[in-house]
Amino acid sequence: ATFSLLWMAAKTDMIEKPQDMPLLKWYIYKNGEHFESTGIQLLDYVDIHYYPQETGVSLSSKDDVLTLIMRLQSTRGLWDQTYIDQSWISKPIAVLPQLQAWIKQYAPWMSISVSEYNWGDDSLVSAA
Repeated sequence: ATFSLLWMAAKTDMIEKPQDMPLLKWYIYKNGEHFESTGIQLLDYVDIHYYPQETGVSLSSKDDVLTLIMRLQSTRGLWDQTYIDQSWISKPIAVLPQLQAWIKQYAPWMSISVSEYNWGDDSLVSAA
C-alpha cells in the first residue's frame, strides 16, 4: 500500500538508512544531501500515489450514502492534520503537510506531485 511506503521504514538490506526514518523522508533527505555536496539537483518533484484505505472508497463502484460520505471525508487525509483516518490506519496522516515539511527541511526546491489516485467509480459525483 502507498501508506506503508510513505510512513513505514523499508525492510531492505539494499540501502543504508536509519530504521526509524520513513522511506520517502529518507529519499528526500538523500536528494538534499546530494545537492549540498555536488550542487546538482537530481529531482524537481517528489511523486506519490494515493489510494484512500477506507473500505469501499478506492477502486470501488459502491454508491450507498455512507460510502459517498466516507469518500468525500477521506480527502481530508491528504491535508487535514486533525482528521483521524477512518481505515485500519486510525490516526491522522496529513500526507501533503508531512511531505511539505520534509521538503522544506531537506530539499526546498522540490515540488510535490500526486500523479495517481483513486476515489472510486469515475462516473460518481463523489469519485475522482
